[in-house]
Amino acid sequence: MPADPCSGDEFLCGNEKCIDQNQHCDGSDDCGDRSDEIGCAGDVGTVYIAVVGCRYHDPFSSASDLDCDFETENFCQYSLSGHFNWTAAQGRTVTPGTGPLYDHTTRTATGFYALAEASGRLWQDTADLVSPTISLTEKHCFRFYYHMFGENVEKLQVLRNETQSGQVSVVWERTRDHGDQWVYGQVTMEEGDFSVTIAATRGDNQLGDIAVD
Repeated sequence: MPADPCSGDEFLCGNEKCIDQNQHCDGSDDCGDRSDEIGCAGDVGTVYIAVVGCRYHDPFSSASDLDCDFETENFCQYSLSGHFNWTAAQGRTVTPGTGPLYDHTTRTATGFYALAEASGRLWQDTADLVSPTISLTEKHCFRFYYHMFGENVEKLQVLRNETQSGQVSVVWERTRDHGDQWVYGQVTMEEGDFSVTIAATRGDNQLGDIAVD
C-alpha cells in the first residue's frame, strides 16, 4: 500500500490533494472534489447546530430544535413573525432574475427550502423565522445555506435573543447579491439560554428574494 502523502495534521482528499484537518467538514469544497464534505453531519444542506465551535460539525441531540431541512413542507420547530411570512417553496420562484432554481438539501426542483418572497412586499419589510428557546452549556456552531440572488436583495441576518435579559444581538449578517448559488453560512453560539431568529429584509423592488436551507 502506498504511503499516505499527507502529514498527520492534514486530510487526504479523494483526488489525493492534502488540506488542513480544520478544513475537513467546514462546509466548503476545499478539496475541489467535495470529498472533504462527504459523510459530514449536516452535509446535505440543513439549518443545523453542532457541538463546540464552528470548526466542528458533530451532531448534538439536545440542540435538535434548531435543526431543520424544510423537507416536510413546514418549518419544524420554527415560528413565523415579521411583516410577512417565510414560505415553503420548491423549484424556481415566481419572479425571473431572483431566487433559487432548486433547494440545497436534495438539489432538485421538488425539494423544499424556506423563501422570503419579495413580490408584493414593501421596502424594509421583514420576514422572521424564530426558533424555540434553547439552553447550551458550551459553544455550538449554527450552520445553514443561504441564497441571495437579485439586483435588489437587501439583507439576511441571524439574531440571538437572550431569554433572561431580552437583549437581541446581530451575530451574523449578509447584504446584497451573492450570485445565483447556495452559499454556506455559520456562526458560533456561546453558552446560555436564547432563541435564534433568521431575519430577511426586503429591498426596494421584487428582485430581492432570499432563501435558506
